[in-house]
Amino acid sequence: MHKTCTGDDGPLIEAACFKAFDRRLEDPVGAILVTLLPPDGDAWHGYRWRQPPPPDAVPRRLGQPHLTWIFVARAVARNGLGGALLAAAAGGLLQLGYRKLLSTFLLGNESSTLWHWRNGFRLLPQYGDLSDLPLQ
Repeated sequence: MHKTCTGDDGPLIEAACFKAFDRRLEDPVGAILVTLLPPDGDAWHGYRWRQPPPPDAVPRRLGQPHLTWIFVARAVARNGLGGALLAAAAGGLLQLGYRKLLSTFLLGNESSTLWHWRNGFRLLPQYGDLSDLPLQ
């Protein structure tokens, strides 16, 4: 997650990044981080920016939003926090003018796959592509 926060996974779309806290704990119990993938990235060649992205890449919408990290602590899992974080991120993206959110997950991670499907993501038709969530 440190690489994402320092920009190594692309520019953070700060309006779509959130942390959730339990009032009794100092550490977050959930978080969502959304970055901007380069417009010319693909699954075969990587989703890294070939050149450093311009500082105004996010407001100019020079790529595609990507759900890079989402986590919910076990102590509060299965209570809708992940969906609430996703809804907050989608709202931030819509305000910026984005209409899709891309995501990736590892094959074999059934809980992640199910979470993506339950939350409206769909697999893109080409092998190696990402899944996406059309925002409304």
